[in-house]
Amino acid sequence: MNRFAFLLAVTCAAACGTPPAAADGGDEVDAGDAGTPDAGTSDAGPADAGPEDAGPPPSVSAPAQPCTDTAAAVVAASPGAGPLGERLACHFERSLTPSEVSAALPSAPPSPSGVDLFLLAYRTTRRGRLPGVSTARVFLPKTAKAGPLPVIAVAHGSEGLADDCAPTRNPNGLLDMALPWVARGYAVIAPDFAGLGNAGVQGYVDNHDTAYSMLDAVRALRALVPARAIDGRAILIGYSQGGGAVLASQGLERTYGSGGTLSAIVAVAPEYFTRLDSFGYVTLLRSPDALTVAQGYTKPVVAALRHYAWFENTLGAGRGLDAFPGATAAGTVAALESRCLIDLGAWLPSQRTRVRELIDDTLRTTFLACVDGTGCVNPGKQLYDGLSSDLVPGDPFGAPVLYLQGGLDTVMPVGEEAACNVPYLRAHLVPLTYCTDNLAAHHNVLSRNVELVRTWGEATMLGQTPPACSGVGPPACQ
Repeated sequence: MNRFAFLLAVTCAAACGTPPAAADGGDEVDAGDAGTPDAGTSDAGPADAGPEDAGPPPSVSAPAQPCTDTAAAVVAASPGAGPLGERLACHFERSLTPSEVSAALPSAPPSPSGVDLFLLAYRTTRRGRLPGVSTARVFLPKTAKAGPLPVIAVAHGSEGLADDCAPTRNPNGLLDMALPWVARGYAVIAPDFAGLGNAGVQGYVDNHDTAYSMLDAVRALRALVPARAIDGRAILIGYSQGGGAVLASQGLERTYGSGGTLSAIVAVAPEYFTRLDSFGYVTLLRSPDALTVAQGYTKPVVAALRHYAWFENTLGAGRGLDAFPGATAAGTVAALESRCLIDLGAWLPSQRTRVRELIDDTLRTTFLACVDGTGCVNPGKQLYDGLSSDLVPGDPFGAPVLYLQGGLDTVMPVGEEAACNVPYLRAHLVPLTYCTDNLAAHHNVLSRNVELVRTWGEATMLGQTPPACSGVGPPACQ
């Protein structure tokens, strides 16, 4: 464990009341994917300034080249061949005045800056190292901080799988996450995740797939603005599903690259896949006759979304039907392809009343046989092997992490998710600060802690002492 990680872990132990899993250090650590980057995906960061770069760096207030594509061209962009993060299409969306920015940030001081919003398509990688495209909304402040600046990338919570659920289809999508940074002069990129809002199916709760979209978003913002306006630093902030994506990015960044170096990770109420029973998945499958409505809002919805996404992305387009019982498969798929999260959450327990209606029974029993070691055969073996290979250990030499959790969260309950995720990260010696807002639920933990998120991320990036966190560590993982 390097000295920086050790000191930060000790700092977290003092501030948060819970000791690191291993504080004695050592030379051998399980760094997961850490190692030599694959050819063609690594980045050395910004080059040293030459004579042509003399003078102050340019502003991030406008793209290097005008964005003249249509919104339809952004959605229709195909990956082709070229560097990761490359701009494939860019559309100017609209501008917000300083008063409009301030109105969206009622708890913050008035914003001195308006902001221009753009829709961007950039080249990325899908899980399995297949070429892909992600769409994103980019926020450029009209009055920017003096540069060069870091990349700020924000990752959204669960929205559903239908293209119309993508944040870029919502005119106000992710304003709450982006504007606290834009109002202070930073440029921000907010990806949809590849396959959401454009061709394909997003890799729902897929650590690799969503992390690739985030890491390439960092490259994409750096490529969009003028050279030297943005340097090699980056801060990733994610909420719910996006919190899992940025934590996976922390573990994958050293091997996949980001065009620079991640400086800070903030995960708010993260939906982070760290074990097969994350989100109560294995437990759910063991009770096929249980009422879905009795399983809570999250578990049935997450299971259905992940079943469909995994089959479509792993076995091929049209194979999502195979995940569900034959008699009702078409109706389930139609709902997943058309309904956003809230609507889907109401539809599922009323139309698929038993757990066994969320998964093909042969798939369910053979998957559980793999879990139990009683004979691992297809079709369950494919799903078991695929999910097992998607577990991403954190990187002890990667970016410091703030894990922020609401004590009243019933969507990602502390005792079921943070209680297991925090020890998982600490077991891999990730430099971690754990904070609890005891009065926050899932829906308001971010809005209640906007300033903590910003000041912690900014201070950590600058090598300053971040603000202290409140609350004690999570309970024991069950």
